[in-house]
Amino acid sequence: MATLTEGAFGQDFEMKDFIGQGTFAKVFRCVEKNTGRDFAVKAFQSEDENFDPKLIDNEVDIWRTLQHRNIVSLYKRFHEDSHVWVVLELVSGKTLLDEILNQIVFPEEESRNIILQVRKSHFTDQIQIYVVAG
Repeated sequence: MATLTEGAFGQDFEMKDFIGQGTFAKVFRCVEKNTGRDFAVKAFQSEDENFDPKLIDNEVDIWRTLQHRNIVSLYKRFHEDSHVWVVLELVSGKTLLDEILNQIVFPEEESRNIILQVRKSHFTDQIQIYVVAG
């Protein structure tokens, strides 16, 4: 289960490679200093016009309840003066969207399995949850 930490993300984690950017945050690979484990981190900045701490808190609160093998796990959340850092399980491979876009035809059975997995995972359109193909 994710923990909320007031304080410096940089005390526990070392920022590494840039992975990508969404509407509200940039995503980086990071390493937990105590364990050497790789994670992904969504970095939100309060100076960003899209920054809404209530939306971030809502996303994290819902994410805490999701436990499914095809949904990226939430690890920790840090609040600092001008940043919110959401530390996530780092996964490699393709996303569900990549799989859908790159496959011309999905067999009915495969499509049904994907939809059932999303439904069983309590996926909600109120937040952006990362569903991993698999």
